[in-house]
Amino acid sequence: MQSNYDILVMLLDSGARLNEIASLSWNDIDFEKGEIHLYRSKVNNESILHMTDRVKKLLTERLKMKRCLYVFPNRKNMPKTNFAPIRRAIKNAGLTEATIHTARHTTASRLVQAGVPLYEVSHILGHSSTKMTKRYAHLNKSEVTKRAADVLNS
Repeated sequence: MQSNYDILVMLLDSGARLNEIASLSWNDIDFEKGEIHLYRSKVNNESILHMTDRVKKLLTERLKMKRCLYVFPNRKNMPKTNFAPIRRAIKNAGLTEATIHTARHTTASRLVQAGVPLYEVSHILGHSSTKMTKRYAHLNKSEVTKRAADVLNS
């Protein structure tokens, strides 16, 4: 149960894809710098993500129980691949339109709503272009027009 919870927190606080988090090794974590070095197989590139305080705390606790190379190992000490319990929890919570990937969309939406530019959100998510990220652009229109009014008022 704790691993599933930790995976969801990692997804929400990083915007990473499930396979990117599931395959994380301890070699990818730099506690001193607060960084996660993430290989993005879908777009064949690497990203450096800075840890939120919540992720740093979670990883610090997991490190105390480290038993192999992977942050989220299965019983055979390989990357976790069974996510059915997370899918069941989402379903049992009544979130009929949600999937595990929804966490990625939630991260992007939060960033856009907070005024983070689309180019930066695109970089955080590891999109190969901002075209994919533009799906979240509608969430920022109110903030954009407010900033425009502030500029024009000054």
